[in-house]
Amino acid sequence: MFADEIVVERKGIRTRLPLRALKGVEARGRGRRTLRIVLASPHTGSGTVSVRCHSASAVLVFAARATAAIPVRDREKARADKAARVTVEPIAGPVRERMSRAARWGWTAVALYAAVLPVLGLAKGWNSSLGLWAFAPLMLLPGGGMTWFAVSGARHRWIMRTRGITVVARHTDTDWGGEDESATYTYVYTDADGTVREHRGEGRPQSDDGEHTEVTYDLRHPDRSYARGDQSLTEYVAYWVAGPPVLLLGLYLAAGAVLS
Repeated sequence: MFADEIVVERKGIRTRLPLRALKGVEARGRGRRTLRIVLASPHTGSGTVSVRCHSASAVLVFAARATAAIPVRDREKARADKAARVTVEPIAGPVRERMSRAARWGWTAVALYAAVLPVLGLAKGWNSSLGLWAFAPLMLLPGGGMTWFAVSGARHRWIMRTRGITVVARHTDTDWGGEDESATYTYVYTDADGTVREHRGEGRPQSDDGEHTEVTYDLRHPDRSYARGDQSLTEYVAYWVAGPPVLLLGLYLAAGAVLS
């Protein structure tokens, strides 16, 4: 119960009962474990609202306090009061983060690959080909991951080059991380619509004064941004050099398991 209303929440529905709209609150039912809220006027909604509780003591205490808080008015004034209406609204559930498209494709590929394992064993027997199929993911997973990072990084840079807008961002926070973790730097910038946004990067963006740096953001998706120094050139090249060969080796092993 709040200062000027009683809020009942059940089955995903929130009912707000203003105290001005109530005639009384009573403890009813077997063992006096049912809270019966009586409305004062037809304008406020249905006649009663009942709430079942396990504790009779809690019901009695709540009913007494709610009854004492109801304002005293004559019957005609209560009927004329149309402002005190009962409102019903759905309760918003927790927001669930949607899995990215890349993650969905990745998990789908893993499930399909695992599903082929028993089929291959039944078709070719439990021989060396099955061992190759089981060993191939040791190359496919890291190779595919590095290749994905390389391709997505190249795509990101291309998007920033073709439709990016460069602005000056201000340094606001530094998270130094753990012993073996890279520091994360946070910069804020204002997009073309006047919205203040954040850019976070693990590599320290290049800056003349240490407080400001140039950040390029995607005009279509302003939350997607890039600053020089976010990813070192050595790391970027390493993904391209190591990723595709390891991925091709994994594909070669998987193909050998099927064709042998």
